[in-house]
Amino acid sequence: MPQEITEFANIGMLVGAATVNFADEPEKAFDGFWGACSTYGSFSYLKYGMLRLFSQLSQDCQLRTGKVVYVAGHSGPETADDSRTHFGVFSPAVMQLFPAGHVINLHPWEYNEVPVLLGAALQQKAPIVVLHLTRPPITVPDRSASAWPHTSMPRGEPTWCATFSRASRRGCADRPGTSSMVAITRILPALDQQGLNVKIVYGASAELFALQPSRTAAGFSQQAIGWTRP
Repeated sequence: MPQEITEFANIGMLVGAATVNFADEPEKAFDGFWGACSTYGSFSYLKYGMLRLFSQLSQDCQLRTGKVVYVAGHSGPETADDSRTHFGVFSPAVMQLFPAGHVINLHPWEYNEVPVLLGAALQQKAPIVVLHLTRPPITVPDRSASAWPHTSMPRGEPTWCATFSRASRRGCADRPGTSSMVAITRILPALDQQGLNVKIVYGASAELFALQPSRTAAGFSQQAIGWTRP
């Protein structure tokens, strides 16, 4: 459906379409359309109102509903490249304001993770999936030979971690998203030289990770975690 820059209108049409169920038994199955739309991450709040109503309807209505994918584009510090009016680095956080289990936020490190994360998210019951993307000119890491390639993250578990253990423990940092991971990888040599005992865990989706069936006392998946040097 061709649209101008009208966040309210396009999200309204999409959630409306996703509530129309053509199934013979709409209480048991959904036969209809899923929606997908995108705008700047700094304008996420413009999408929230209609998505909140859609979330409430999917929770309370006896009829099954479809799903809506919202792509929060340029979601990160890089939004400032398009002037101050587009710089809303904290605005995408509004997409966390849904009840547990009713939204899945995805924060991929690089583009190879997108189809894997989307496939996993769309298999869950949550009617809303938010894909946070950035557009920095980063170097895509070569993970083909690593212990945790992008295909090993179907449920958002930590798939990349560096650890330094030559001194007493100095804490653990869990980083999602593109810019934070790029920055972290740049300072890894400095951390290593200083001998700091820190663990850096990359997690692409807190909501998918929360669906893990078992976790250790530290909160990490027993099956997923693996400490590897870069």
